[in-house]
Amino acid sequence: MTLNALRSLALAAATVLVALPAAADISFSFTNATERTIMYLYVSPSSSDEWGDDILGDGVVEAGETGTVTLTGDECDWDIKAVFDDEEEFEDSINACTATDYSIHEE
Repeated sequence: MTLNALRSLALAAATVLVALPAAADISFSFTNATERTIMYLYVSPSSSDEWGDDILGDGVVEAGETGTVTLTGDECDWDIKAVFDDEEEFEDSINACTATDYSIHEE
């Protein structure tokens, strides 16, 4: 992942969630362990019914790249949605309070 994409990822995650109550930031390492490029990445609290904005902005996560996702809020349970370059979607959940890293693998 390019440095600009990493910055966009961290900034967008914090910006999208600015309406949540103030709490310590939660960060985890995010790895695209697939052979495809992630074009869009959405991370939202599991309690939310909406995905919100793509936290990659203009960036992408190439196959094999690792970056850091930083979340702001007092929730531990988050949903992740990745949209690949072939438009296939992947959804999962993560407990960001206990996880230090997260990888998306081929199904």
